[in-house]
Parts: sequence; structure tokens; C-alpha cells
Amino acid sequence: MPVTVQIDAPDLCPRYAALAMTSVAIARSPLWLRRRLELCGMRALKSVVDATNYVMLELGQPLHAFDLSKIAEGKIVVRRAGPDQTFTTLDDVNRRLEPDDLMIADTAKPLAIAGVMGGLNSEVGDSTKAILLESAYFEPATIAKTSRRLQLGSEASYRFARGIDRAGQPAALRRAAELILEGGGGAVGEIIDVDARPAAPREIILDLRAMESLLGAPVEPAETRRRLTAIGAEVSSGGRGIMKVVPPSWRPDVNEAADLAEEVARLSGLDDIPAVLPPRAIDRAIENPERSFYLAAREVMLGAGFTEAITLTFTSPSDNAPVEGLGAGAQPVKVENPLSAELGELRMSLIPGLLGALRFNLNREATAFHAFEIGKVFSMRDGVPIEIKHLAAVTSGLYLVPGIGHEGGVAGFYSLKGAISSFFAAMDLESRISFRALETGVQLLHPRRAAEIVFDGSSTGYIGELHPSKAMALELISPCAVCELDLTKLISYGFAPRKTIEAPPRFPIIRRDVALIVDQNLPAEMVTTTIKEVASPLLETVEVFDVYEGQAVAPGRKSVALACRYRSKERTLTDEEVNRIHAATVEQARVRLGAELRN
Repeated sequence: MPVTVQIDAPDLCPRYAALAMTSVAIARSPLWLRRRLELCGMRALKSVVDATNYVMLELGQPLHAFDLSKIAEGKIVVRRAGPDQTFTTLDDVNRRLEPDDLMIADTAKPLAIAGVMGGLNSEVGDSTKAILLESAYFEPATIAKTSRRLQLGSEASYRFARGIDRAGQPAALRRAAELILEGGGGAVGEIIDVDARPAAPREIILDLRAMESLLGAPVEPAETRRRLTAIGAEVSSGGRGIMKVVPPSWRPDVNEAADLAEEVARLSGLDDIPAVLPPRAIDRAIENPERSFYLAAREVMLGAGFTEAITLTFTSPSDNAPVEGLGAGAQPVKVENPLSAELGELRMSLIPGLLGALRFNLNREATAFHAFEIGKVFSMRDGVPIEIKHLAAVTSGLYLVPGIGHEGGVAGFYSLKGAISSFFAAMDLESRISFRALETGVQLLHPRRAAEIVFDGSSTGYIGELHPSKAMALELISPCAVCELDLTKLISYGFAPRKTIEAPPRFPIIRRDVALIVDQNLPAEMVTTTIKEVASPLLETVEVFDVYEGQAVAPGRKSVALACRYRSKERTLTDEEVNRIHAATVEQARVRLGAELRN
């Protein structure tokens, strides 16, 4: 039966070659071929299939074999699916087609999804006596799109989607025919090679002076020619200091002079290129405050005992919801062609990715997890996609390792709050940052162990322990605390790290404690802030070390105990002086807060 090939979609399949073989015996392949396939991780099946798989591994050209008797009129038509709605592939699954899917067909029916999988209606079986071998070049984008949409990956589609040899089709057919004849005999016809859209010339002009400037090291012209010839390129002279290079057809990644320079450097070894700055490099790099801010943020979090993580930008719609205060009211950015149904949107928060990393580690018997990430989040506002930089952290499990003299500690709200407070202190932002209780509940966070992070009166993030239901869903044993900050908002104020190191003070510090009875709903931070506002400049620090509610305090009230530390940078303070300053500070704070002194 004479065989013909017609290409109706040259934009998707520029070249198609075919070879008919008759009197073929479908049998077991030779032992050496079966053994080599198994060593490459492929299962040996029958002579024809084994030969096509072997050639694919050997030459990088995927092949497919049709039962020639099942091809109507012996004519192959390469076309779009068009009105074809469904197609049954070799795995006996009915696949739904799109009009632009590339198909291999005959005059009556489709035979295969091009580059992805053959059809059940043209399968080579034990009774097959005549076959048609296909060797084609398909445009990578169309194969990748179809394979991903159908969720049907194969060894062939993997290679087609990444680009194969543009001129290797006839050679692959000859090699496959040789193996089939060795395995079971037969008669070979003529190769039909239809090149509907010939490849454009790929001659590249290589300026040796420009290559030297790019590499930062000279390479002799003769050595350059030798190395390029070694990779299969055709090299000719183009004038003084110029070479004309035609890269081999099996290297579709070599397209410009920079690619050739990379090959020249690679074949010698990148270690031969000296690590020096270009002669025209500026003496001092221009300072980038935003970059400095991110680098400093990373260093602070690493110093606090957290490990940096990098999670996927894509996420599932069920996990993609902004937490109140960070992106509330925004809509997600949907991915038009997602890798999978579970990765159909761009993330609006960094927390889900970090929680996934936490679950991954716990499943592998990790006892503690302390990680942070600095990355972009995405959202739609008024129909316009925007992206901003966030910092997020997740901590769970043992935070302080037990040792001599201490019992260690488990991570929680306060350990994470301490780390974030250190972050703001290092950025010299602590005086403008405050924590306040969330006015409305957040589904992600524990209703009684969460706070909003406020910068100059504006919400810039949140911190808290996970909601019990969320922790239960993750099967957490230890408490888990999370936080997320809008770094873009902080940088928009023009801040850059400027914390300086000072020598320890020469003069001693004097501590005075005080306990104030205040309203039960008054935040402890309000107490410390008030004391700082009314205190003398000699007050260095004020800290809360105890909060008490019980029988010794009236209902609706609580006792807040504070440690006030005083110091002068010029002299040693006396007890009488400190007592007087402290008493005045406490009295003014008591009046402002409506507090009572607790004896």
C-alpha cells in the first residue's frame, strides 16, 4: 500500500517523516536491547515498541508506530482536531479534545494526539504484519499545552515540549528500522520526508573581541574554533576577529553570540576565568535602600533562630484568602493555564505556604519548626493586579533547647512577639510600632491570643497563635504561632536600617518596681507607654513582669507589675534621687490612667 503524508498545520508541525515496513514479526527484542531499556528505567514490551523507545533514549527523537493496515487509504494527515470532540488513547481512556489540539489522522478518523499519545484504533498488536513509523518535529508550545491540559504526560511529550533536533527525523527512522530488522525481520520501504516549513538559517556572527569582553578573559581564535567544532558547530571566517558559526541542529538552545561564548567558556572550565571586576566597573555601587532593608530583615530573622524558607507562589483557591488587615477586600489573581487544579491562583498570603512546610516537616518526625519567608503576594484591586512584599513567620515546638540551669521553652505567641519586637528594634522602628487586640475575630487566629501590629496608627500586620480548629486540622501537638507583615508599607515611609552599636554604659543601673491596679480591659502596653511619656529622661527601660487578677484585686480590675530602670550616662545616681524621680513618675502615670498603687 503506498503511503502519503499531508501537513495541514505547518505552524504546529513543520516537518513529518514516515517509514513503512512490511512482513514485520512482533516478537521479543534481543536480550541486549531489553537489558539496556531496563537499566534506563523502561519496561521492555515487544520488538517494535522497544525499538522506538530505544531510539528515543539514544537520539532524543520520540517515535511512534501505527498498524499500517488500520490507516485509511494509507494517508497520514497532520491537522488540528477541529470538530473532533473526543478521542480514545492507548490507555483506553476517552479524552476530550479542543479544536486547536494537534492530531495525527488518516482520511477517515484521528489516529493519535500528536506528540502525546497514540490511539487505541491504530495500536500495534501481536497480529500486526505491517507498520508505519512516525518521526516528526512538533512545536514545543502546542505539545506542552495539550499534555498539561489533558494531564497526560509521556516520555515523548516531555521531550517534544522542551524541543528536539530540528533535522534528526530521517536518521531516527533509519536507526529504528535497523533495530526492528534485527529483532524480527521484515521489509523496509522508502522514507517519506515532508518539510512543510523549513527551518530558518541559524548562522551566528561571533565577534571575538566582544566575546573576550563578555567572558573577562581572552581565548585564542584557534582554540575558540576548536571548541565550537567540538560541539558539532560549523565554523568559518567572517573577517578579522569575526567568525561565522552554524550551531548543530540538536542544540536549539544556542541562538546568539552569548550562547557561543558560554560554550567556549564551559568547554575549558569556568575556573579558568579570573574573578575580577570589568575595567570600567564603577568604584562604588549605588546604594539601594529597599534592598538593604530586605537584607537586614533577613539577617535579623536568621539571628532570632528562624530558618529562611521559599514556598510556591501558586496556591489553591481554598487556601487563598487574605487575613483581615492585610489585603482585606482584595480579590485573588487567577492563573489562566495552571500547572494543576490545586495551583490555580497566585498567593495572597505567605502563611499557607509556611504551614504546608510545617506539616511536611512534622510528617517526617521533626520536633520543632521555626521558619520565615520574605516574598511577594498578589491581589486584584479595581481590576488591576498588584504585588507587594510581605514577611511571614511560623514557629512551633521547642524554641529554647534545655540545658544546664534552664528547662528550655516551647514556642508560642510571646516567643514570636519577642522575635518580631527584636526585628523592629533592629530596624529602629520600635518607637512607632504598637500591638493592639484585634477588634474582630480572624478565622486563622486564636480569638484570645492574637494581636494587630500597628505602625503610626495604621495596621501593618498581625501576630497570633493558630485557631484551635486550624491547629487540629494540621494535627499539631505543640502550639503554633504565626505573623505576617506588610514590608512595602514600612519601606514606603523611607526607612532603612540605621541601628548603631554603642559601648556599654559606664555607670550602674538602678531598678525600682511598682504595681498599678488598672481597669481589666486596659492593655498593658498603654501602661508602659504612659510611664515613658511622663518619666524623666533618666528612665532607660520599663517592662511588665507580672499581671495578676484574683481575690486580692477588685472585680473588673487587674494588677500590672512593672520594672523601671534608671541610669545616667554622666554619673552615678543616688538612691534618694532615683526614689524622688520614680515617685513623681508613678504619681503622674497613676493620675493619667486612673490607677491605684498596690501595696
